[in-house]
Amino acid sequence: TYTGTGRAQIALTNERAKIAQVLLRAKSLAISTFGDPTPGGSVCGYGVRFFQDASGEGYEIFRANGSPCPPPVIDATDGNHYEVVGEERFFLAPEVTFRAGGLDAALFVPPNPNVYLWAGTQMLVEGSVGLITRNGSMSGDIFLNAGGQITPR
Repeated sequence: TYTGTGRAQIALTNERAKIAQVLLRAKSLAISTFGDPTPGGSVCGYGVRFFQDASGEGYEIFRANGSPCPPPVIDATDGNHYEVVGEERFFLAPEVTFRAGGLDAALFVPPNPNVYLWAGTQMLVEGSVGLITRNGSMSGDIFLNAGGQITPR
């Protein structure tokens, strides 16, 4: 039979794939920004922020604007340098939660793109976003490194 554990495992697998896709989308947006003739071209790059707040647990694609580039920390309350891209805000399935100690943000800066990762205020060379089912039956990670490799495991 299809149990709660089975639903949770499917939800975890789906969330891991969706997060990897959203990271790849942010990377693609950053690459497409290179050479953009937009007047005042103040876009630093595009990234993904992982959050746990009153609205729930999830992730969003953001645009980092202005300088310094990269910023010393990703601050979602800084409207001058941080902007959520359109409707690119997603919430985790109810059966899944973030595992403590994972990345808070990843930023892709063109042209390569260079990759900047944060856990809190600490900038990292590599890191992961950890997911775990709420019943603890399964966990998984999405690994990122400074070379831009995104690996779900």
